[in-house]
Amino acid sequence: MSLWVKWDVNAHKDPKIAGLTDMQFRAFVTIIAEVKTLRSGGIFKNRLHVKQVIGARLGRAVDNLVEIGLLTEGQDGVVAVSNYSRYQVDPTSTSRQQKWRDQNRGEITVPEQSRTEQKPLYPLRQKPKITTRKSL
Repeated sequence: MSLWVKWDVNAHKDPKIAGLTDMQFRAFVTIIAEVKTLRSGGIFKNRLHVKQVIGARLGRAVDNLVEIGLLTEGQDGVVAVSNYSRYQVDPTSTSRQQKWRDQNRGEITVPEQSRTEQKPLYPLRQKPKITTRKSL
Protein backbone atom coordinates (compact mmCIF):
# COMPACT_ATOMS: atom_id res chain seq x y z
CA MET A 1 0.00 0.00 0.00
CA SER A 2 1.31 3.41 -0.92
CA LEU A 3 1.04 6.30 1.48
CA TRP A 4 0.73 9.86 0.23
CA VAL A 5 1.35 13.22 1.84
CA LYS A 6 -0.45 16.38 0.87
CA TRP A 7 1.73 19.38 -0.02
CA ASP A 8 0.26 22.81 -0.71
CA VAL A 9 1.44 24.17 -4.07
CA ASN A 10 1.97 27.56 -2.43
CA ALA A 11 3.96 26.20 0.51
CA HIS A 12 7.18 27.63 -0.92
CA LYS A 13 5.68 31.11 -0.50
CA ASP A 14 5.09 30.66 3.23
CA PRO A 15 7.71 32.77 5.08
CA LYS A 16 8.70 29.87 7.33
CA ILE A 17 9.27 27.53 4.39
CA ALA A 18 10.87 30.17 2.16
CA GLY A 19 13.43 30.99 4.85
CA LEU A 20 14.67 27.40 5.21
CA THR A 21 18.10 26.34 4.06
CA ASP A 22 18.24 23.44 1.61
CA MET A 23 19.18 21.07 4.46
CA GLN A 24 16.31 22.30 6.66
CA PHE A 25 13.83 22.00 3.80
CA ARG A 26 14.93 18.44 3.03
CA ALA A 27 14.74 17.57 6.72
CA PHE A 28 11.22 18.99 6.99
CA VAL A 29 9.95 17.09 3.93
CA THR A 30 11.59 13.90 5.23
CA ILE A 31 9.98 14.41 8.65
CA ILE A 32 6.54 14.75 7.04
CA ALA A 33 7.09 11.58 5.00
CA GLU A 34 8.44 9.58 7.93
CA VAL A 35 5.76 10.64 10.39
CA LYS A 36 3.17 9.56 7.81
CA THR A 37 4.69 6.07 7.71
CA LEU A 38 4.63 5.94 11.51
CA ARG A 39 0.87 6.69 11.39
CA SER A 40 1.21 8.62 14.63
CA GLY A 41 -0.85 11.64 13.64
CA GLY A 42 2.20 13.86 13.20
CA ILE A 43 3.74 13.12 16.59
CA PHE A 44 7.20 11.89 17.62
CA LYS A 45 8.16 10.80 21.15
CA ASN A 46 10.82 13.52 21.47
CA ARG A 47 13.57 15.34 19.54
CA LEU A 48 15.88 12.35 19.75
CA HIS A 49 13.20 10.18 18.18
CA VAL A 50 12.82 12.62 15.27
CA LYS A 51 16.59 12.65 14.74
CA GLN A 52 16.80 8.85 14.82
CA VAL A 53 13.97 8.49 12.31
CA ILE A 54 15.36 10.96 9.74
CA GLY A 55 19.05 10.19 10.25
CA ALA A 56 22.00 12.01 11.77
CA ARG A 57 22.76 14.35 8.85
CA LEU A 58 19.21 15.70 8.49
CA GLY A 59 18.66 15.44 12.23
CA ARG A 60 20.93 18.45 12.73
CA ALA A 61 18.09 20.63 11.39
CA VAL A 62 15.51 19.49 13.97
CA ASP A 63 16.39 22.10 16.60
CA ASN A 64 16.09 24.88 14.00
CA LEU A 65 12.73 23.56 12.79
CA VAL A 66 11.46 23.72 16.38
CA GLU A 67 12.75 27.30 16.74
CA ILE A 68 11.16 28.33 13.43
CA GLY A 69 7.84 26.79 14.46
CA LEU A 70 7.46 24.06 11.84
CA LEU A 71 7.79 21.54 14.66
CA THR A 72 6.14 22.07 18.03
CA GLU A 73 7.59 20.69 21.25
CA GLY A 74 5.26 20.08 24.17
CA GLN A 75 6.19 20.44 27.85
CA ASP A 76 6.45 16.65 28.05
CA GLY A 77 9.05 16.64 25.24
CA VAL A 78 6.72 15.28 22.58
CA VAL A 79 7.48 16.79 19.15
CA ALA A 80 4.67 17.31 16.63
CA VAL A 81 4.62 18.57 13.07
CA SER A 82 2.80 21.91 13.33
CA ASN A 83 -0.65 21.89 11.68
CA TYR A 84 -0.16 18.25 10.60
CA SER A 85 -3.82 17.26 10.92
CA ARG A 86 -4.85 20.34 8.97
CA TYR A 87 -3.02 19.16 5.84
CA GLN A 88 -2.71 15.39 6.13
CA VAL A 89 -5.59 13.00 5.64
CA ASP A 90 -7.01 11.18 8.63
CA PRO A 91 -5.49 7.66 8.53
CA THR A 92 -8.90 6.14 9.31
CA SER A 93 -10.74 7.97 6.54
CA THR A 94 -10.05 5.26 3.94
CA SER A 95 -11.60 2.52 6.03
CA ARG A 96 -14.54 4.75 6.97
CA GLN A 97 -15.14 5.65 3.32
CA GLN A 98 -14.97 2.00 2.27
CA LYS A 99 -17.45 1.03 5.01
CA TRP A 100 -19.85 3.75 3.83
CA ARG A 101 -19.52 2.60 0.21
CA ASP A 102 -20.19 -1.01 1.20
CA GLN A 103 -23.30 -0.02 3.16
CA ASN A 104 -24.66 2.15 0.34
CA ARG A 105 -23.74 -0.09 -2.56
CA GLY A 106 -26.53 -0.55 -5.05
CA GLU A 107 -28.76 2.25 -3.81
CA ILE A 108 -27.88 4.66 -6.59
CA THR A 109 -28.20 3.18 -10.02
CA VAL A 110 -27.74 4.72 -13.41
CA PRO A 111 -29.45 2.94 -16.29
CA GLU A 112 -27.03 1.70 -18.88
CA GLN A 113 -27.60 2.46 -22.55
CA SER A 114 -26.05 0.96 -25.59
CA ARG A 115 -24.37 3.28 -28.06
CA THR A 116 -27.31 3.01 -30.43
CA GLU A 117 -29.72 4.12 -27.70
CA GLN A 118 -27.67 7.13 -26.64
CA LYS A 119 -28.54 10.50 -28.10
CA PRO A 120 -25.63 12.26 -29.77
CA LEU A 121 -24.17 15.15 -27.82
CA TYR A 122 -24.17 17.34 -30.92
CA PRO A 123 -26.18 17.21 -34.15
CA LEU A 124 -24.61 15.06 -36.80
CA ARG A 125 -23.71 16.94 -39.94
CA GLN A 126 -24.02 15.51 -43.37
CA LYS A 127 -21.03 15.61 -45.64
CA PRO A 128 -21.35 18.38 -48.21
CA LYS A 129 -21.83 17.18 -51.74
CA ILE A 130 -18.91 18.01 -53.96
CA THR A 131 -19.78 18.84 -57.51
CA THR A 132 -17.24 19.21 -60.23
CA ARG A 133 -17.61 21.29 -63.35
CA LYS A 134 -16.77 19.85 -66.64
CA SER A 135 -14.75 22.13 -68.77
CA LEU A 136 -15.89 22.71 -72.35
